[in-house]
Amino acid sequence: MSVQTGRLSASGVQTMFDRIAPVYDSMNHVMTAGLDRRWRRITAEAVVCSGHEVLDACCGTGDLAIAPVMSSKVGYDALRNFVPISIISRSPSVLLVHPSVSAKTVREFAALARADPAKYSYASMSLGQNLLNTERLFRLTLKLPIVRIPFPGAAPILSSTAAGHTLVAYIGLPPATPFIKEGTLQALAVTSPKRSPIAPDVPTMAESGLAGQETELMIGLVAPARTPPSIVDLLARRMAEFVARPQTQERLAVFGFTAVGSTPEEFAAHIKSDIDRAAAVVREAGIKVD
Repeated sequence: MSVQTGRLSASGVQTMFDRIAPVYDSMNHVMTAGLDRRWRRITAEAVVCSGHEVLDACCGTGDLAIAPVMSSKVGYDALRNFVPISIISRSPSVLLVHPSVSAKTVREFAALARADPAKYSYASMSLGQNLLNTERLFRLTLKLPIVRIPFPGAAPILSSTAAGHTLVAYIGLPPATPFIKEGTLQALAVTSPKRSPIAPDVPTMAESGLAGQETELMIGLVAPARTPPSIVDLLARRMAEFVARPQTQERLAVFGFTAVGSTPEEFAAHIKSDIDRAAAVVREAGIKVD
């Protein structure tokens, strides 16, 4: 979407959001197909090369930021090639176990895993933010000698864990919510600073005694770095006003996301934090992707 004037009406933001919304609607499908991280990387690289005025597609800010940290083959720099506009929404990840696991808390699970590490392999995404989060939790924080089983998407992770092939999973909360509500999987903790409104009975990592594990999937709006500041500020203000509307928040909640509507400065600080955290985990865990 190109913004050529100094004004953007409410209907213009509605149109922009309507073009973004299908990505939420297809989020589980995209993750199931294992294409989400590759799609975000290709989209980001295409915008850098093409010079489009505004990237009016949502991107997972964590993967946008950390892809260049994890691979030298990524053809962009998240801070140099893009200007953040606004974080639209956020949603946490969740630590899940099969119902046969007797642990009811993260600490109880850690004790079981230390006593019998061969039994408790865990399922996670093969690349991206999910990989770094699990490495930070299991290897660097809890120091558990358990095996990671990589999967290309959320659906095989959830299916494997629900069937008991992998007894533990770490995945985004939205696709896991039906399994939690049905009792097919047990949620031990979410990674948000506060409890999620779509899973209010599940404690946070901090409540579970694991401070520093806070991380969320942020969906945001970015533009190429050459976008005029006046356009960036205008888009950010209009998007913040739009996501503050009850009907917008209700629409996002259907997909398991909480509305944000941040400033460009807040968004930039979040991306910088993601980059710094990713670099530390890659270094400490010795992760190599290339």
